[in-house]
Amino acid sequence: METQTPNVQPDYPPDQPKPNWLISHKILYSVIGVLLLIVIVGAAYWWKMEKQTSENLQQANQNQETNPNSTDSIDWKTYMNTEYGFEFKYPTNWTKSENSNGVTLTMFGPGVHNPDDGVFSDGARITFSGANSLTEDIKNNTTNWKGAVRTFSEYGFIGSVIYDTKKPEHDWGSGIKAYSVSENGKVVHLDWSSSNSFDNTDFNHQKDLLPILATFRFTETAGVKTYTSQKLGVSFQYLVSQGDPIIEEGNKIYVGGKDGQWVEVFSKNSNDDLAAAIKKQLLANISEKDCYVETYPARSGFSGPNYYPSNYEMASISYPVTDPENFLEAMENTKCPKTYQSSNGVSYFLADKNYPSKFFFFSIGQYAILAEPGNINEGKKTWQDTFKVN
Repeated sequence: METQTPNVQPDYPPDQPKPNWLISHKILYSVIGVLLLIVIVGAAYWWKMEKQTSENLQQANQNQETNPNSTDSIDWKTYMNTEYGFEFKYPTNWTKSENSNGVTLTMFGPGVHNPDDGVFSDGARITFSGANSLTEDIKNNTTNWKGAVRTFSEYGFIGSVIYDTKKPEHDWGSGIKAYSVSENGKVVHLDWSSSNSFDNTDFNHQKDLLPILATFRFTETAGVKTYTSQKLGVSFQYLVSQGDPIIEEGNKIYVGGKDGQWVEVFSKNSNDDLAAAIKKQLLANISEKDCYVETYPARSGFSGPNYYPSNYEMASISYPVTDPENFLEAMENTKCPKTYQSSNGVSYFLADKNYPSKFFFFSIGQYAILAEPGNINEGKKTWQDTFKVN
């Protein structure tokens, strides 16, 4: 019996060489090495960037502490223009010069020439000028400036950079003309120029202008002023065209002159509510059958929306009226104090619960002095609607 040899297939075809184990592992190690190198390089780059960022942040903090133009400076001054309704802050090392349309800020360097004439070859100048509307002249002098280096658009201002020279040019500096428009159409025209004759000066718009522009804002409404009485501890807004002049005498403030509207400030016991204070000071010897106090939630001083906050309360001195058709006759014949009693015009008492030692009486009459442009029928605020206790 013959012995049969098993038919065993070889691991690799006879015409192909068996792969080298060492070579295949070298390829694997090479791939791993490349990956490790990438990780190491990436980690080194990350560490370098983190270090640079930390150094930049530290330098920025140091610059902010030493830079007089930092927007966080607590000693900056505020310029406010009530005619055109805008304001901004500026560092104390700028010289301010107001004019009929706005204001000019100037800062001189050591190479200044004839500062009395406003001419300089070393320094910077910023002018903010107000206008009632956007005209073609303003556009031609800003956004449409011929030969502009590039456009300018920062903090709501648009316009042109008209020159921007760098060192080592003589008198290197920059010039910018731009404008900004408020919601009610008022325009503020910006004119910036700088010049540097000395190597140790560096007046430029990024360092000196932009921090000021960052504080620029249009105020609520052009033509509106805020009156504040430090003595009486109150404030309110009013439309200049209707409310001037404001006259303060004793414990009264007249709005629109002595023949206009007024508010009177009273002191009271902090434990007394508004009704009790009125009774004590104005109705002490008068029977409640003849005169009594009516209190009601805070509402507008004139007819309209509720402008007073919830911590305000209102009251009036009333009296019996048996026949509404003869109201004027009843008003004339009351035993109540005539100045403070209800009448055919608007008048009322007001108190702020957050300031319990005061209360106020408003004499308004039959017309409105507004605190914003418009019409009372449009729901516009009156000056007494903006009244605040400080």
